[in-house]
Amino acid sequence: MGKLNKKEDWKTIAEVKHLDSRNRAVFPSKVAALLKDGFDLLQNQKGEIKIIPMSRVPVEEAWIYENPEILKKIDKGMSDSRAGRVKEISIDDL
Repeated sequence: MGKLNKKEDWKTIAEVKHLDSRNRAVFPSKVAALLKDGFDLLQNQKGEIKIIPMSRVPVEEAWIYENPEILKKIDKGMSDSRAGRVKEISIDDL
């Protein structure tokens, strides 16, 4: 689970006025859309609760996120691409 960043700013995007009789919160549709793949709930020492939207990763791609070296290489490749450090090659060059 993630950790709260003490320096971040929070803003209210919706209000949930009460829980139903089974202690469930009903989120407005604009919030529910952000949470459709699941979420983590975090609580800080002051008792504040933060909802962190999560996203699902296909099993065949999960190894990328479990391997810091591979993830670093992908990040470097994306950074190189954004900076224009790329060259065009043909399939015959491979």
